[in-house]
Amino acid sequence: TAHSIIDSNERAIIIQSKKTQYYGLLNTKGESVLPTNFDSLKLYENFVLAKIHRNDGQHWFAYNFDGQKINSSGYESFKTFSKSKFIAVRNGKYGLTDRYGAELTTFQYDSISTFNRGLSIVKSRDFYGVIDEKGIWVITPYKDSIQFYGDEIYFKQGSEYGIADRSGNTIYRGYDKIWPLPKGFYKAENDGYKIFDLKGNELLERAYDSVRMINSVLWLLERDSLYFIFRPEDQADFKLPEGVQKVTSYSEHHIKILKDDQWGFVSEMGHLTIANRYDSIGDFSEGLCPVQLIEKWGVVNRSEEIVVQPVYTHIAPYFNGMTVVTKPNGDKGLIDRNGDFVLSAIYTELIRTEAGIILGVGNAYGLANTDGTLIRAPQYDSIEQLENGFFLVSKSGKFGVISLKGEDVVPVAYETIQQFNNSFLGSKASDWETIKLDQ
Repeated sequence: TAHSIIDSNERAIIIQSKKTQYYGLLNTKGESVLPTNFDSLKLYENFVLAKIHRNDGQHWFAYNFDGQKINSSGYESFKTFSKSKFIAVRNGKYGLTDRYGAELTTFQYDSISTFNRGLSIVKSRDFYGVIDEKGIWVITPYKDSIQFYGDEIYFKQGSEYGIADRSGNTIYRGYDKIWPLPKGFYKAENDGYKIFDLKGNELLERAYDSVRMINSVLWLLERDSLYFIFRPEDQADFKLPEGVQKVTSYSEHHIKILKDDQWGFVSEMGHLTIANRYDSIGDFSEGLCPVQLIEKWGVVNRSEEIVVQPVYTHIAPYFNGMTVVTKPNGDKGLIDRNGDFVLSAIYTELIRTEAGIILGVGNAYGLANTDGTLIRAPQYDSIEQLENGFFLVSKSGKFGVISLKGEDVVPVAYETIQQFNNSFLGSKASDWETIKLDQ
């Protein structure tokens, strides 16, 4: 044939002329939508981006699948910004389009941050502001710096520091540098750090050597080598046991501490709940926590009962009632909450994905479902998760597709395979064929 198929989806097919090397677009009936005279085409879910060289540098234009230009002006560059937006450059300035290629904002920004609950920090003329998803200014660009933190917007303007709500209204302004916390902030004074609510009211009379958050509702305060937990919601504070050397992560209402060179947990009110007797500990997940004793790992529950004996060199956090363990020889397996094996520890690799578990033995790979049921013993050169519960497999340079039911959806016989929902585009040498599934 005179053309090669380069890419396709359920609405269009990109082709390339073998003679001129230019690109064109067909609909699914094989009818021409865009002629083969473009330098490049990029296919998106709801439109196609076409490149044709122009002296003004605006080489890229968006077209719908009927071949109509979506916007009259072109772009210097264009790329995915989020699931529903694209970011483009025109005349050196950034702007946004929606999922259909229609322009959402003007092109006047030097930079655009990812959206945070409907708001984005943008830079314009060396200053920062905030826009909503329609490109409307929430905070006009005259701030030296801006950051989101929880429900608030922290900013610096000249010698002042301030806080605004998500409507852009200023709720605090002052001349001292501030650091954000949930429901408040802290700042440095002569005798240490002091903490305040969002309106600038001092919450505790004392100053502290360090202040940081434990989670969204608890702060950790340190003074004279003593640690305190502060709860700003009701202004309650709790002293941790003396001898605590470090306070690290929070998980499932447990706060990890190092006390007397051994690890344990305290509660949100500072009480010792898991004794500090471990060489190392993980985090709680699903009520279980990996712990290390004499260089071996086991698992305890919230009552500090040992539910998995410490015989492993590594234990991952629990997920869906199971976890990956590693034996001293490096082999990996999958155990349940009681420590019983769901998948025997015979694998050199055990990778849990959203759809299934990829198993490796040496250079061979197999597949199990998320419950640990073996679907294919290791036999492939590679396995890669696709969409909708399918997995791309390869063997001796050829590719195929298997399902979590153990079915050979596409035989291992193709040079390349592309997925489009429940259909696959497979190529053999220079020929292409579409493989549709009856599901």
